[in-house]
Amino acid sequence: MRVASKNAEAPGSGRDRVLLLLKRDGPQATAQVAQQLGVTAMAVRQHLSVLYGEGLVEFSDEQRKIGRPARIWRLTPKANARFPDHHAGLAVEMLQVVQSTFGEEGLERLTDGWTRKQVAPIARRCPARTCRSTSGWPPWSGSAARKVSWPSAGRLRTGPSNWWKTIMSMS
Repeated sequence: MRVASKNAEAPGSGRDRVLLLLKRDGPQATAQVAQQLGVTAMAVRQHLSVLYGEGLVEFSDEQRKIGRPARIWRLTPKANARFPDHHAGLAVEMLQVVQSTFGEEGLERLTDGWTRKQVAPIARRCPARTCRSTSGWPPWSGSAARKVSWPSAGRLRTGPSNWWKTIMSMS
């Protein structure tokens, strides 16, 4: 049975439409995808099977009160990489506007406040002795680049991040 949908006439292959829907609306069950695209659940399962084989989608089975578990589909990092990501450019522009509007002091205040907010949950979980022995504690002391990179380094546990330098070098 075919269901009418505002997305039924969307351009692109069926698989591209499935990927776009999962990107836009997040993880979903097969039936939800089918309904939104205006196609059968079998058509969506066929697309998802191919996309799964290509490593573009993954699934988890979600228990329901009655019946079989629902298979919930989501994009993999490989699929997400196919979509444009302009966050770095936006971040650079915003920081440049802050700096030109409020000066160096304004930029420092912004990065100080942001770093304190990001570090608070990390600091609550970290024993004082361990955190204080970390190089550069407290993290809101030092350069703006250090303030911005410390929370992501602590959150990811991958060591100091240099993304700030990368972003600022793009400007």
